[in-house]
Amino acid sequence: MGAARYLTGHVHPITTIQINRAFSVIVSADTGGRVIIWDLNLMTYVNYFETRQSPVSCLRVSDTLGDIVTVSSSSKDNRNVSFPGLPNSVESVSEIYLHFC
Repeated sequence: MGAARYLTGHVHPITTIQINRAFSVIVSADTGGRVIIWDLNLMTYVNYFETRQSPVSCLRVSDTLGDIVTVSSSSKDNRNVSFPGLPNSVESVSEIYLHFC
């Protein structure tokens, strides 16, 4: 096993990490709503985006298209599902998606 690598970029505590081998990425999210995409092969920073709501409690990366979906919740009764690139949160997906989180 090789030497340990540290990936730096978050300024808030990390809440969730998703590894996607199909796209060779690691995606991490923090309590401030920042989501960072890392190259799994090179172990380097790729890009980041900020969610509309924080903290991010769960995220998933699609194996087919590489799309990233995040779930933020300030309480169990108030969950927001965000798809980066779309103008509004998609509330109708939340009931289905939250079963995976």
